[in-house]
Amino acid sequence: PPARVAARPPRFAAALIIAMPLAALAFYLALGSPEYPDQPLAARPDAVANQEIDALVAKVETHLAQAPDDGKGWDVIAPIYAKLGRDADAARAYDNALRLLGSTAERENGFGEATVRLNSGTVTPDARAAFERAAALAPNDPRPRFYVALALGQEGHKDKAIAALERAGQPVVRI
Repeated sequence: PPARVAARPPRFAAALIIAMPLAALAFYLALGSPEYPDQPLAARPDAVANQEIDALVAKVETHLAQAPDDGKGWDVIAPIYAKLGRDADAARAYDNALRLLGSTAERENGFGEATVRLNSGTVTPDARAAFERAAALAPNDPRPRFYVALALGQEGHKDKAIAALERAGQPVVRI
């Protein structure tokens, strides 16, 4: 014989039907407002996170305006500027960090990449010099060698660019 499913008492169902709308109304009266515009749920966390990031960046910028020789502050804010797409600010911050704290592969790469983005993909002489210093500091990092090869290609040295890409471990398809 088939198993019998226990039926819920009708009073329980009636209480649930009444309690759910009352609970929703109580929450709305406590937290909601008809004046608030509709906002998709998916957009809310990003808006809050962006406001927090903007506030933190503003706080660091205020600090750096008062203490422009704080190399650590420039070193911290530079990659944040880069991630926010503020390439001019990122290049300036990396430049200040390099001046105050000295050369590291990450700082040189960061300065070079921000400068390249700022110049619409062109590897400027300053960016190329930064990538060459980064390649010397981190010989196994392919990023600076890629950009040096890109600079060679932009200067019209196709064969040298291909050789540099191959040394950097980048596959090159010759046509």
